[in-house]
Amino acid sequence: MLLGRVATVSACISQRHLPKAHFDTVLALSQWFGACGVQVAHSGTLIGILLDANAPKAALRAGEIAKTATDTGFADVQMFSLNAEGAVLQ
Repeated sequence: MLLGRVATVSACISQRHLPKAHFDTVLALSQWFGACGVQVAHSGTLIGILLDANAPKAALRAGEIAKTATDTGFADVQMFSLNAEGAVLQ
């Protein structure tokens, strides 16, 4: 949870310098679904919503977030999870 809060603060700071058109929508989705936070790529071209993979129904919530984001008009919505070593899990 702390990592998500720090990532969100960093993303908000980035928003002041490199605005993303729909940042507020992503932030609202994150809060609505009880996510850990929001992250933004250094380039400012990608935005992600962080979930705790060990939280109850995390995969279900990830799917709901992806569907809602797609329904809201976001393109190229991707879902993936990482293990502690950073390897992508399918």
